[in-house]
Amino acid sequence: MKTKLIPVLFIIVAVSIAAAFFFTKNFNSQQENTPTRAKIVTPKSTKQEGTSEELLTAENSAETFETFVPLLPNETLISTLTIDFNNDTFDDEVIVVRKSGFPYLLIIPGLYNSETNSYDRLSEIETKISRTRTFSYTSMDITGEHKNALICQGIEDDGNYVMKIYQCQTKKGKPELLTIGDFSSDGTIFIQQTERSEYYEMSLSKGESFSVWVYKSDKENEPADSNTTNLNQIQQEYKYNSATQKYELAKEIKVAAKRVASKELSKILDGTVETFANFLNGLWYKTSNSDSSVRYLYFDYPNKEVILIDGTQSQEVYEWEVSKVRHNGIYLTTVNSSIMTLHREFDITLTNIDEIKLTIRDYINLLIKENNAWDGQYKKLSLQSSFSTDSEQKKENEFITDLKNAQRWITNDELVSIAFKDYTYSFSNMDLSEEGIYSFMKIGDYNVLQFRSNSANSFLQQNYALSYGTKTITETVKRKKIEKIVQDKDTLIFTPVRITPTDCFATEGASFTFTRQ
Repeated sequence: MKTKLIPVLFIIVAVSIAAAFFFTKNFNSQQENTPTRAKIVTPKSTKQEGTSEELLTAENSAETFETFVPLLPNETLISTLTIDFNNDTFDDEVIVVRKSGFPYLLIIPGLYNSETNSYDRLSEIETKISRTRTFSYTSMDITGEHKNALICQGIEDDGNYVMKIYQCQTKKGKPELLTIGDFSSDGTIFIQQTERSEYYEMSLSKGESFSVWVYKSDKENEPADSNTTNLNQIQQEYKYNSATQKYELAKEIKVAAKRVASKELSKILDGTVETFANFLNGLWYKTSNSDSSVRYLYFDYPNKEVILIDGTQSQEVYEWEVSKVRHNGIYLTTVNSSIMTLHREFDITLTNIDEIKLTIRDYINLLIKENNAWDGQYKKLSLQSSFSTDSEQKKENEFITDLKNAQRWITNDELVSIAFKDYTYSFSNMDLSEEGIYSFMKIGDYNVLQFRSNSANSFLQQNYALSYGTKTITETVKRKKIEKIVQDKDTLIFTPVRITPTDCFATEGASFTFTRQ
C-alpha cells in the first residue's frame, strides 16, 4: 500500500511546483511589460472650472499617451511635435514639458537613434513663457535649404511677443542646436511666406528664404510732452544670411500714423489694459471690404470674448486670453472656443478716437500666410449715432408725410405705381402686384426705405435710397428773370442700395422715378 502512495505523492509535488513557477513567471512578465506612461496635461479653458473628480478623470485618460523622448522624474509632458529635425529621413520628436520648481515651459528636442532604436535628448530650451495657451511651435523649411527649422513663439510673462528659430547642426559628430533667429517686440512678429519654384519642390535647387517682419512702437522718438501721444511705428524686415547662418536686419521702415486729439487719446492710452479694453467694448465694422459683405468685430471684455461676424452672418467666438497694452494700442492673444488648437493674435493700433487698425495672425500648428480678410481699418458703431437730433427727426417726419400724403406714386409711363399707408405699401407693375410692410431709416446722409413683401418673391429690392427730383423755376431778382433749380417734392427717385452701419452704396437693380398722383 505504501509503495503505491509514493509515486502519487511525487506527482502531486511536481504539479504544485510547476503551477507555482508558471504563475510567478506570468506575474513578473506582466509587471515587466507594463510601460511607464508620460503624464499629459491638457490646458483647460479659463471659463472651465474642473472639480477634483473631473481632473482625476482627465489625468486617468491622459495616461493612455506616451512620448518617445525619455522624461525625467520631475518633468510633466505638455505636448509633442514630430519632425525630421536633423534631416536623416527619420522622424524625431520635440516635446514641451514643465519641470518641478521651474515656472516656465521647457522645449526638449529628441533625435531618433537608429542604432539603439531610441531617442536621444538634446539640450533643453528654456523659455520665459509660463502659460501654455500663449505658446505655439511648429517646423518648416524657412531658410529654403531643405532643412526643417523649429519655430517657437508666444508671449512672455512681461507681455512681449517673442519668436525664436532653431536648426540642428552636427559638430564633431555631435548634434547641437543653433539659434538662427531671435526676435522680440511689443507688437507683432510674423513670417512672410512666398511661393517657391518647381525645382525647389522637386528638391533640385534651393528656395528663397522667408523674411521675418517685426512690428513695434517707435519708443526712441516719443514726444517729451506727456499729453502728446506719438503713434509712430517701426516695421523691420529680417532676412536670412547663409554666410553667418543668422537672420539679420535688412530693412527698417518708420510709419507715422496720424495724430488724434491728445486729450481724448490720453484718456484711452493711460497704460492700463482695463481702460483700453473698455474703449474696445462694443461693435466695430470694417470700413473697407474687398468683397460685398461687411465684417464686424464685437469685443466683450467683461466676458473675455472676441466675436467675429461676416456678411454671411456666420460668427467665430474667441476666448480673450492675454492682453498687453502697447505704446499706441493693445495686443491680444485668443483661443477659438470650439477649436482649442487654433490661436488667433490681434494686433490693434489706435488711429483715431473712434477708429482702429487691426492685424490678425493665425496659428494652428502651422503658420498661416500674413494675408487675412479681417485685417484693415475699423470704426466703432455707436448706438447714439442711430438717434437723430430734433431737426433731423423733423425732416424725416416731413419725408414720411410726403410719402403717405399722395394717393399713389406712378412712373411717367404709368406702368408702375406704389402707394404708402401706415407701415404698409402696395406695389403694382403692369399685371403683377404685391403688398407688404416698409420701414424708414436714416443712414448717414441718406433716407432709406426697407421693403418686406408678403409674398415669397418680390419685384422690389430690399433697400432703396430715396431722394426728391428737381425742377427748374423762374424767379425775378432785381428786375431780372433767372432760372433756378429747386427740389421737386412731387417727384421721388428710388435707387437700390446696399447698406452699412453708417453709409449706403448703390447696387445693381432697377431705379424708379415716381410722380405724385
